[in-house]
Amino acid sequence: MQLTTQVNVGKSDFQLSHQDKILTLGSCFSDEMGKSLRYHQFNVSVNPMGTTFHPLSLSKTILKAINGSIVDVAELVQNQGIHHHFDFHSQWSHQEKALVASNINRALDDFRLSLKQTDFLFLTFGTSIGFRRKATGDIVNNCHQFPANEFEKVHCTTKQIIRAVDLALKSLSDYNSKLQVILTVSPVRHTRFGLSENLISKSSLILACHGLVQEHAHVHYFPSYEIFIDELRDYRFYKEDLIHPSEMAVHYLWQKFSEHYFTKETELLNQRIKQIQKDLNHRPRFPDSPAHLKFQEGVKEKIEGLKGSHPEINWNL
Repeated sequence: MQLTTQVNVGKSDFQLSHQDKILTLGSCFSDEMGKSLRYHQFNVSVNPMGTTFHPLSLSKTILKAINGSIVDVAELVQNQGIHHHFDFHSQWSHQEKALVASNINRALDDFRLSLKQTDFLFLTFGTSIGFRRKATGDIVNNCHQFPANEFEKVHCTTKQIIRAVDLALKSLSDYNSKLQVILTVSPVRHTRFGLSENLISKSSLILACHGLVQEHAHVHYFPSYEIFIDELRDYRFYKEDLIHPSEMAVHYLWQKFSEHYFTKETELLNQRIKQIQKDLNHRPRFPDSPAHLKFQEGVKEKIEGLKGSHPEINWNL
């Protein structure tokens, strides 16, 4: 008996392996998928420029990195003694103005190199609702708790999103011709302005993704949002905030992702890695007992054996 409507993802035309370099960018769902990839010992960089929800901000950051843009201290803004940049995450904010600019520029340099070396980019869009700074007319990445009257809320249209992301994708293709891009829409609901606006936002993002896939041979779409909404249509698959997917839901989406992008051999390797991770997380009652010390030696042998048969895996504890 089938109790859910299945989203048929089939098998991708290409597969990811532990030999590939992977980069996740975007909303907090990129963090979740990045954690799953890291847990299974893939070579992955997870949101190196910080969590970013809006596709226009993502595109701007990518272009800044590719073009070798340098952030000047004159671009920074101050709020309650802390210096910020409206185009970047608050993780770079600091009391020392020069430190903010230098840290952002160092991160952009590292990000530029990562984009050059990456084989697969997992790009997650969170919302089409943005905040335009009235003083400049620019959509900001982060309001940094500045007064609300300095911004206006805007719904970016599908055309606006496609135009901005298309420019970033073309630049990425010229910069790294081997790069494959996987677009997805975050299943996290943005309910701050109500469910109706959330649905409008997600619809705009999905339409934009499909438009971009049609225009670029190296761009693909994974239906994270659709799987979550159609196959996990129950509040038990949400966290207590009723907004974010639960651990069970994230695991389900990871399984779907695995079925779509991994070969059978990679899936079997992931099972071996998962078992080792479980062994490493085992908390014994008597950690100094001969039995547990022998167990630990067995885990080390498993890791060394895995490294021997799969030298591409640099085990990260």
